[in-house]
Amino acid sequence: MIPSLKIRSDPVINRLILNISGEIAVTEAKRFKRDLSVELARLKPGFTLLIDARDFKPITNNTQRVIEGIMEAIVSAKPSKVARIVSSSPGIKMGKVSRKAGYLSAAFETEMEAERFLDQ
Repeated sequence: MIPSLKIRSDPVINRLILNISGEIAVTEAKRFKRDLSVELARLKPGFTLLIDARDFKPITNNTQRVIEGIMEAIVSAKPSKVARIVSSSPGIKMGKVSRKAGYLSAAFETEMEAERFLDQ
């Protein structure tokens, strides 16, 4: 699997959508952090956040620090709700990273469950 960090915003439903897969390199995480500000500018305060991390692999400490910076930037933009789609595989550090960045997220195994939670 090719590592990937994708970000997009949906201003119609006021949602930020992150797709994270593979083992993310520090350089890709830094590029992603730059793209984040563009997408956040398209949303209103109180946006919801959907993180699809089903294919995310455990990360190195250096990459974890950059990912924490991304999550801190998202927290400072004040999402109203955060949902993560996760694999049932052990070793995923996303919950640890989000807690360290200062927010809690609900974890789901399907996109439908996560979107239902965010749409409530």
